[in-house]
Amino acid sequence: MKRKLKILIIDDDDVDIRMMARTINASGLNATSISASGADTGEQMAMRESPDCIFIDYDLPGSNGLKLLKRLNSQQVTIPVVIVTGRGDETVAAEAIKLGAKDYIPKHKITPQRMASIVQRITTNKPASPPGESLTNAYDVSTLADHSPVIQFLVDNSGVIKVCKGQWISKLTLTPGDIEDKTIFDMAGRIPVSVLDYKRALEGNEVNGEIELNDRFFTMHYVPLHNDSHEVHAVSCFAIDITESKQSEAALKHSLMEAEELRKIKESFLANMSHEIRTPIHGILNLSDILLKTKLEGEQRKFLDAIKKSADNLLVIINDILDISKIEANKMTIENAPFNLREVINTVYDLFKPRSEERNISLEVHVADELPQTVVGDSVRFSQILNNLVNNAIKFTEHGKVRIEVALEETNDHFCIITTRVTDSGIGIPAHKLQTVFDSFMQASDDITRKYGGTGLGLSICRKLVEMQGGMIDVESEMNNGSVFTFRLPFEIVDAVEPQNTGDQKLYESSTSLHVLVVEDNEINQLVVNKIIKDWGFTGDTAATGKEALALAKQNPYDIILMDIEMPGMNGYEVTGELRRLEAGKHVPILAMTAHANTDEKEKCLQAGMNDYISKPFEAGELWQKVMSLTETMPGQTAVPEADPGKQARSGHSREASTRVTNLEYLKMMSEDNENFFRDFIRLFLDNTPDAIKELNEASQNKDWERVRYI
Repeated sequence: MKRKLKILIIDDDDVDIRMMARTINASGLNATSISASGADTGEQMAMRESPDCIFIDYDLPGSNGLKLLKRLNSQQVTIPVVIVTGRGDETVAAEAIKLGAKDYIPKHKITPQRMASIVQRITTNKPASPPGESLTNAYDVSTLADHSPVIQFLVDNSGVIKVCKGQWISKLTLTPGDIEDKTIFDMAGRIPVSVLDYKRALEGNEVNGEIELNDRFFTMHYVPLHNDSHEVHAVSCFAIDITESKQSEAALKHSLMEAEELRKIKESFLANMSHEIRTPIHGILNLSDILLKTKLEGEQRKFLDAIKKSADNLLVIINDILDISKIEANKMTIENAPFNLREVINTVYDLFKPRSEERNISLEVHVADELPQTVVGDSVRFSQILNNLVNNAIKFTEHGKVRIEVALEETNDHFCIITTRVTDSGIGIPAHKLQTVFDSFMQASDDITRKYGGTGLGLSICRKLVEMQGGMIDVESEMNNGSVFTFRLPFEIVDAVEPQNTGDQKLYESSTSLHVLVVEDNEINQLVVNKIIKDWGFTGDTAATGKEALALAKQNPYDIILMDIEMPGMNGYEVTGELRRLEAGKHVPILAMTAHANTDEKEKCLQAGMNDYISKPFEAGELWQKVMSLTETMPGQTAVPEADPGKQARSGHSREASTRVTNLEYLKMMSEDNENFFRDFIRLFLDNTPDAIKELNEASQNKDWERVRYI
């Protein structure tokens, strides 16, 4: 009676182990199976039980079948091994062959008949030979070649192909009969075998390579075979078709290249759009500063103050929306500074009250009496969230009212949770859309964009801002019965502080009168910057082009140069490079002034040779700090005003935490009641705008986008 075979199954999946055991029982083999659930226990059982063959699953916890095969080889275990996998991956087959596996089979290919064939074949010639030779003692890996993208060639030491196996031969439009008994020299260019690599294998070396043949790619493995005298008498060549992997790799590289190109296009677009949008906002904010220092009636000052605050909020939104990469990478920063919660809420109310009246909608606000006066948080983000919700409420309400309620939900001595609720009597949101209204580019229905406009980004940004501040936002709604948006935010409570009076002109006194060169092509920006430095008691010249700047810099010893980046002809980087090249003796500090919101802009300016960077629009106090720092006159000044702590720093950098609250009285610092200045400015604007619009239309019609960019 034949000895009963012992088969070891190493697999971490109990279902697969039972399946393999049933297959062995149904195969007709005189065999019994034992099992191990991991690499360590499998190795121990192989050493202890001495099975006749081992089936090793490729995927094992903390390891894989090939690693275990290496370990068995290192222990001089010569038991025949078959690698089993659910992948059907040709690279796994190639590695299994290299390491001396007797066979390789995907799980879905295992049948009782195939199991019997494999076991009978691999247990016939025990003990097994060392890795590599074991594959070709019988010149047969038929099971492997039958179900894998593998072709096996056995070539003797004279170059004659003795064996050719594998269904993949059909991919070469050949049959084994077309190949066997031919030499590899005769078949060069028709089969995936390298004559050079074959000769290297004849020298006793295992060789790996790759061949392209008829638009297909093969990875090659050449194993020298030794006779009893330890001489190489043949070479076993395994060709594994990796065409699909190559195509996938090429497609991935192409996708990555396209993604990189799109990223560059997006960055360029965002940089240009940032410049074009931020430039007019720079004018709005700085002219608001100038107008606020004039004699105004109470209502005029109130409206102008609202314009300035709205521009502040718009600028913050633009900074974040344009810098999409920052949002996607979760690099948006949340600031923490004291602010008056009621003041922010009232500003939102004042901003939307005229619009609600235009639509005959009642806008109501109710703030709980117990609400703390001063909290620490991000006033601009809070305002942005509330602005968006109130704007939506008014937009989607055709009659009735919109109500803002702000309540104190929880509190202790130092912290509180503020609940803000915006209720409207508008069109409502369908129940099936409530779960998606906070997703990007999602709106309540397909006709919302056509009827009401918008991008569908507002609520998504609101949710992100709320969650980044440790809060929650949700919505309740019923079709045709309005919506209720509620968000809860935690804040630190601090004692109210008296606003610091920043309207004193002495804050901008310096012991040194500086001579400044302003390099700026935009006439409005020229007017604004020159007005600021004049009020500081500095003298200066203005250059509208790079060439003018170079000429003036050669003629005059300036203490500092304020350099615009985007200019026709020579841009700010080029002008700076030329100035640094021509520089002899004194190093003149150069402060970049740019409307770009790109987060890498500062580094780019510094690499170009500039000393610092300020982003338009900027506040006078921020510019003063930069100028004083670069001209090393900080010790001689009376005081240095900080940028308004109640607002996001317009440069895009994080503002320092401050104990002051927002007070716009400091804008009076430039007040001289100079009516001629305002008349000159209005005349300049009226004179230039019609020509600029005409030129813009012409450039747009001619698709001269470079010209459009600089108008």
